[in-house]
This record gives sequence, C-alpha cells and structure tokens, in this order.
Amino acid sequence: MRTLIEFHYVGGPIFMVPMSVLALTLIVLILRKSLDLFVNPTEPLASLRRGLDAIVQIGGFAFIWGLLGQALALYEAFQAIEAMGGVSPALLAGGLRVSMIVPIYGLLLFAVSGLAWFVLKQRYLSLEAARDA
Repeated sequence: MRTLIEFHYVGGPIFMVPMSVLALTLIVLILRKSLDLFVNPTEPLASLRRGLDAIVQIGGFAFIWGLLGQALALYEAFQAIEAMGGVSPALLAGGLRVSMIVPIYGLLLFAVSGLAWFVLKQRYLSLEAARDA
C-alpha cells in the first residue's frame, strides 16, 4: 500500500500540491462552520450561513482540478506513445492507473465536502426554523 507522500510524488506536484491546499482549506472551513453551527449557534443567522456554500464549491473545484490533471497527463502520455510508435499494454495500463490519482483525490474531496455541506446545511436550516418559531 502506498503512502500519501508517494501518491503526491507519483501524481505530480503540479496538481497534487494545489489539491492538498484545497483539502486543508476544506478541513479548516468544515471545522470552523461545525464549531459555529454546533458549539456556538447563538450568532446571527447571516453569520452562520456565511461560508457554508463555499464548502461544496471548493469540493467541486477540487474534482474539476483533478479531471484537468488527468486530461493533461493523458495528453502527455499519448504524445509519448505516438513518439515511441507503440507501447506494451502493461505499460499503458500503468500509465492510465497513475493518471487516475489526481481525479480520485478530487472526487474524494468532493464527496467529503458534499457530505459535510449537507450535514451543516441541515443544522443551519434547523436553527433557522427554531428561531422562526
């Protein structure tokens, strides 16, 4: 089993470093909004709502960034195959496997952000309903 650092190296720093920055941003934003909505829900509703949608938007951007990374990696791989004139199926499969690292990371971030956004949004809506009642 590969470590996260090995995946960073194999996935390429051009796309994996920004992806990790997005992951850290998501973690901080999710923790901050969780504290606001679950620990200190007495703030005004506008303050509680601020930044909530950014969670899912950052996750969506991470997924798109991952797809862009894969598209560029595949373009370079096919260019190299064309220059060589042919390649073994095992080598091609290995290249395709490596090209999937960044989109999988992006999809994972998107799934986590979507789940966190859903939970936090439901909490916000319940607080909003309780204040309206």
